Parts: sequence; structure tokens; C-alpha cells
Amino acid sequence: MSYVKSGSSIPQAVITQNLDSAVAEFESDDPALHLIQIVDAAVSIEPWKTEGYYYYYDSAGQLPVQDSALEGMVALVNTIGLPNTTELYVNTSKEWKLLQKFDSSRESFQGEVYGFIAGGTDGTFQTDIDYWPFASEGTAVAAGDIDQTRTDAAGSTSPTDGFIFAGSPTDATNVTRFSLATTTSGAGVGDLSNIAEYLGPPATRYRGGHTGVSSEYYGYTAGYPDPAPNGSRAFTVKYRFANDTIGEIHGNDFTITPGTGNFRAGHNSATTGYFSGGALSPTQTANIFSFPFQSDVESTDTTADLSQARRSLSGISSATDGYACGGFVSPSPTPVQNTIDRFPFSSVTPATDVGDLNIARYYMAAISSSTNGVNAGGRNATAQSVTLIDTFPYSTPFVTAASAGDLAGSRVVESATGHQI
Repeated sequence: MSYVKSGSSIPQAVITQNLDSAVAEFESDDPALHLIQIVDAAVSIEPWKTEGYYYYYDSAGQLPVQDSALEGMVALVNTIGLPNTTELYVNTSKEWKLLQKFDSSRESFQGEVYGFIAGGTDGTFQTDIDYWPFASEGTAVAAGDIDQTRTDAAGSTSPTDGFIFAGSPTDATNVTRFSLATTTSGAGVGDLSNIAEYLGPPATRYRGGHTGVSSEYYGYTAGYPDPAPNGSRAFTVKYRFANDTIGEIHGNDFTITPGTGNFRAGHNSATTGYFSGGALSPTQTANIFSFPFQSDVESTDTTADLSQARRSLSGISSATDGYACGGFVSPSPTPVQNTIDRFPFSSVTPATDVGDLNIARYYMAAISSSTNGVNAGGRNATAQSVTLIDTFPYSTPFVTAASAGDLAGSRVVESATGHQI
């Protein structure tokens, strides 16, 4: 993980002088995401800006072995899975000195206040952003627009913003961000052209039903473009939430039959990303794959499966479990499904059917609150887009998800992205 170039060190005094005023502005309960912005500010100082220095570590024990050539470098340490352990270090040439310890704002992925959906289609590609309060039922409110139309895109959520990557009919190297706090319109913030070769030919990059997963600092997506690049394999791509989005390859993925990467559900615990279900031409799969956030490795089959093979399903995450909702089964006398499966993050065990959607459907936007799973929009059994928002509890046994309202302006939508705060 260390990357050192001789003659490029900066004295500690220079770094601390530039960081002191910024650090002094932070409170212990500020978002840990802001720490990355401090580190990025340090990186922007020459010669770091041109040399490309920045460090992110999962524990203090992983910091590089002490070396005088590291003098002046900063490192952000956030022990994955443990709250209140985010720390900013600077190297003094003799030791890694702790500058400040901060509380992480994300102890979980789930939202407490609002749910959002963005983009989608009702036959016409859309830019709308809708939001609604978790505390009350009713019609969603129009919040603004994303910068370009997107459907079948990957949605990820940072502690403060929603991110959208790939999708039809736009170029897959573009990343859109919108604020979850101010409910304003979205803007382009990243260009992943540096990894475009892994996303497929420009004319077909959007194909593949991309799936979004979120850690505290990165959004992830995986899905086979059509045709798949680099032979028959796909890649998990990650993009950093802080400042301008930077694309990286997290893993060389899915060494199984080509096509299993399409239209899966995405889930995430504090330490691990999951993909469930998906297309398996000409049918679908029940597989559940997982990958660790802390290591750039490919996804692996957990050997646990959903209760039913299906594609175009939605993925919801509680603090302890993943939920796979609805979906499409072909061929089948009843292709559109209402099943809600649950599988635990703590152990490799098969998913169990724990209830049903309010309306059987697929292509839904998935939203995870701290207490409930929410599905919005989608396509029903007659292939029509719907306005419905429905919800189900994590903790209480239920039979059927309850209707919680409709999308703004009663707009019908499918294949939108879901977010929460």
C-alpha cells in the first residue's frame, strides 16, 4: 500500500501549518467524510499534487514501516466495522503522529429521515429526484433533477450525498452527485474515463443492469457490459465519494458463466458488499456473492442462495441482514415475483422467504431506513410502471409490505436509483 518517491517529502511543519486551521474547525461529531477532504487538501500541495500521494488505511497497524522518506505524509485511518475510530496521522520522520481523532458519522448505512429516488423511466428517460420522510406516509415531493437522464444505473449513498453511475442512455464514465441534505438538483462530479476499458465499448457501456453498493468512502458497481470487455469477465469498479470522483478497479470479477452479472441486487454491511440474484442467460441465478471493502479482490460465491432464482430484483440492507425483493423469473407461469428474502451478514446461510411485496413487481428503487425496507416504483405483472412506495419492517414479522404512498406527481417510474439519509 506504501508508495514513496525519493525527493518528494514535505516537512511536517508545512503540512501541519496548512492543516491546523482546517482541523480546528471540526467537531467530534462531524462526518468522517470531511476528513478525506482534509487529506485531499494536503495532497493538493506540490509536489504531492503531481506525485499523486494519498493514504487510506483500515487500521493503525497497517501504516507503513517507519522511514525518513515518509516525512510530511499524512494518512487517514478508519478501522472498518468499528465506530469512532477515524484518525488523521502525519509522519514526522521518526514516527506516525496522531494529529486528531474524529467520530465517524456513519456507523451504519441506513437512513433516519428521508428516502430518495432519482432518474428512471416510464418509457421516457427521466431526470427527476423525489424524496419523502420516513416518519409519515403520503406522496413524495419533487426535489430537483439530476444533470442527465439515467435508467438501469448504479446508485450509491455517502453520509451526505447520492451518487449515480452508468445507466442508459448516458456514457458510463460519468458520475452524478446530489445532496441528500439540501434536496437540490444533481451535478456531474466525476469522469471514470481512466478505467473506461473495463466498462465496455462506448456504445454499449450502459448495458448490463449495473448494481450499486456503498461503503463509507466509496461507491461500487458491477455488471457485464454487452459485450463484456476483457473476454468473458467483469470488473467491480469503485469510485471515491470525496471531491472529484476517482475511478478504481476493486476486483476482477465473476469467473463463472458470462451474463450472471446483469440486473442483480446490491447489499452492504459495514465491512462487506453483496450481490444477489441476476440474469443467467436465458434464465437467472440465485447466487449470493460477497466482497470485502478493505481489500481490492474479486467477488466470491458465498455458497448461500436466495430462496428463488430471479433477476431485476431490488437490494435492501438493515444493520444485520440483506433483503432481496421482487424480481423477474423466466420462463415461468408467474414471471413477476413478490418474494422478500432475507439473509444474514454474520454467517453464510441460505436466504429465507420472510414476506411479500404489496404488489409483485421488478425494476424497483431500493431504500434502506434504520427500521424498514422501502421499495419505490417498478414494473408490475402487466409490464406497466407504477407509482407505489411500499415498506416492510426489519424486526417485526409481517405478511405483506404496506403501502406508504406514491411518487411525486403520481409519476410512474421504473429502474430508478434509491438513496437515504
